[in-house]
Amino acid sequence: MQQVERQVSEKREIRKRLEAAAMQKAKIRDGHLCMKCRKRLSDCGHHVVYKSQSGRLAYDPDNIIRLCDECHAEAHSHSFEFMTWFEKKYPKRYAFLMTVIKIYGTITLDELGAAREKIKAY
Repeated sequence: MQQVERQVSEKREIRKRLEAAAMQKAKIRDGHLCMKCRKRLSDCGHHVVYKSQSGRLAYDPDNIIRLCDECHAEAHSHSFEFMTWFEKKYPKRYAFLMTVIKIYGTITLDELGAAREKIKAY
């Protein structure tokens, strides 16, 4: 029983580290301003495709955008409008994310890497 609990704890820790690394990469890429309003400092990273829709994309920096608290709350309360904005602003990232979801649904990290390579080939 302790071994199972240890394995679950280790997996949880690995997921936290992977997500933190993706958040850090998004922060470096996006800088310190909110990518939507470009006025306020970004306080958080927003998962464009929610983890509940495709958990493995939580670890992909292309699925994270830096938003201020106000824009982040708006993205959650008006998700259709946010996705419409994101598609227009970042068409390649949007296309990649939607292709991954369409092809794989919930995917493993290995499948995510393979998907990136296939999409780059086109």
